[in-house]
Amino acid sequence: MSCSTAQITQTSYRYGCYMLVWVTQGKSQQWLDFKMMQAAAGTLIVVKPGQQVHCFGSDTDWQGWVMLFQPEALKRAVSSEIDIEQLPSISHYSDETVSVFTQITQDSL
Repeated sequence: MSCSTAQITQTSYRYGCYMLVWVTQGKSQQWLDFKMMQAAAGTLIVVKPGQQVHCFGSDTDWQGWVMLFQPEALKRAVSSEIDIEQLPSISHYSDETVSVFTQITQDSL
């Protein structure tokens, strides 16, 4: 059974994994734990497994990357000095950081 874009974007989820949403262009309103967050180029949203409810909202005029991964993958891939649990739910980064991240992700395709 397929869902329309409206049905998918209007539904909130509690994920069993980490989700990073990196906005590279445009603006969107996303919801985290039923609180609206303004996301624009340079915004990183961190959704923690089983703890937070997320909804992409209905905005379609934005671009970015979404990464889903299990907690075990992070433990194997990243130094123990980095604690993703301590990251804020939403962060804003400079245009330069967005450009670097976009280049890295495009090079990996």
